[in-house]
Amino acid sequence: MILGQPQRTAFFRTMLLFFPWLFLNQGCQTALDPVQWGKEHQYEADETVRIKMDRHHFPLVPGKINTQDVQVFFDTGNFFGLQIGPDLARALKLTPSGSERKNYASDGTYRYSQKGYDVGSFTVFRTEFKNLEMFEMTDDTFEASVGIRDLLDRRFTIDYKNRFMGISSKPFEKRGNEIDEFPLIGNETLKGMIVIEGYVNGIETLVQIDTGKSRTTIDEDLIVRAGLKENNSLFQRGYQVDLITLGKKRFSVACAKVANFKAISKGYPEPILVGIGADILSRIVLTVDYPQKKVFIR
Repeated sequence: MILGQPQRTAFFRTMLLFFPWLFLNQGCQTALDPVQWGKEHQYEADETVRIKMDRHHFPLVPGKINTQDVQVFFDTGNFFGLQIGPDLARALKLTPSGSERKNYASDGTYRYSQKGYDVGSFTVFRTEFKNLEMFEMTDDTFEASVGIRDLLDRRFTIDYKNRFMGISSKPFEKRGNEIDEFPLIGNETLKGMIVIEGYVNGIETLVQIDTGKSRTTIDEDLIVRAGLKENNSLFQRGYQVDLITLGKKRFSVACAKVANFKAISKGYPEPILVGIGADILSRIVLTVDYPQKKVFIR
């Protein structure tokens, strides 16, 4: 089949979207060791863990449920705490707790309910939790999931490129002009959600940073305000964002997904209009220092 000019343009645009993701998901093992990486980012060797990236570029950290080693999805958009895959819950013969929890989407609509299980111990981020309740996830995409609820008294750094994460109780010290510093904008309802100020095509907005997003997401209200143009491919549908500005950092996104941020914007001084996902997180090193209420981007 001979492609015309519009078809060729669409094809090459699709390839430009696809190949960077192929490269990221086929990433090699890091050349750094935990000691080298830790010194660079202010962590001791025993405060550093290697992470893996799944095929959607979601970060997986090592953990243990009872005596079973597991890969735990670190999702900063998870405000429900510790969760377990249904197949793993059955394989471990966990006892149902009798609890059920309802889950809602970012626009506030009901999505699904989760069944609870009693767990003897769960270890993640070098911390062991005893005699706890874990809720079942909707599918077995991940063995388990953890959010930021158990990191609110510490700081963490996550580095997608080098496949490392650091967790420490010691404060982070900004060193060098290549690091941008932001106030962490808090919300008592969604404690720990990573929200900072930024710009989209010159429009000031609140920006959510979320390891649970495979790609950048925009609120539908931003489309007209920022003059975004639709940019669909064979694999994705969305809008092209020419310029996302975070401090001195500049990013463009070929195909941002459209979502509704109204529910998670409640309690903030202004709406959240963009959520940063793996497509941008793979280009930065993110540090969140909860005690200092600061975010650092390198």
